[in-house]
Amino acid sequence: MEVDFREFGTQIARLAAASRRTNREVVQQQARLVVVDLIKCTPPTGNRPLTETFGFQRRKGEMTADRDIHRLFQPLTSIKAVMYPTGAGKNAKRQRSQYLKHLAEKGDWNTLSQALFHMGVTETLVPMQGSLELGEYRAAWKLFGARGNVSAKRARRYLVWDSSALERVRTEVKNRVGWAKAGWMTAARALGVKRIPSWIADHPAPGGIEDGLSNGDQPSFTVINAVSYISYLNSGNRLLVRVLRNRERAMEISIEHALQHFINDFNNA
Repeated sequence: MEVDFREFGTQIARLAAASRRTNREVVQQQARLVVVDLIKCTPPTGNRPLTETFGFQRRKGEMTADRDIHRLFQPLTSIKAVMYPTGAGKNAKRQRSQYLKHLAEKGDWNTLSQALFHMGVTETLVPMQGSLELGEYRAAWKLFGARGNVSAKRARRYLVWDSSALERVRTEVKNRVGWAKAGWMTAARALGVKRIPSWIADHPAPGGIEDGLSNGDQPSFTVINAVSYISYLNSGNRLLVRVLRNRERAMEISIEHALQHFINDFNNA
């Protein structure tokens, strides 16, 4: 999808003329506002990112992380009630527990998966693994995700024997909430944008700028988000288009206000 910047450029020129400012001043102002809008519109977000608070978006991101992990990986301890039913005798519980633990200690995950299926613990043969690393979660997320979310219909859940490893990954993922947003922070700092919360600003996410504000009558300022999966989140340039349309509408309102102020000044002269 091609992004048409002509309307945005026209609005900048009109706003500069109406507010009696230079193109450079307006471009710099709008660049700041564009960066803030891009941070707001980059996941995690709700359905109305431009009007949401950063606090709401952080909670949304943490909830999404919890949900995605649950759709991809489940600790075996979460189904203990089925593995060790309350109606079973102590010997039966102990024998089943010892057998499953023996398979886990051997790392025989295929046999353990089959045993859980035949015991009626799982409805299908569910893949098993002993532990979980952050890289494994990311690989599964990329495989089953869509625009930053894991599809419940497409996800293939794995059972993890070591529940502490799963919780460790859950914590790591939640601590990285805001990483994609942070890809705009290089530009935000260069433009003097303030009040971006630490859960975004403290991430050392890659980004960049191309400062063309001194280019005479055609000043420009390019903002770059170099997070590895930003193109995935920005499929079809949907983030950029949304932000540009919002800025164009806002500039139109500012132009109307500036013109009305000029008319009032003229009438009161």
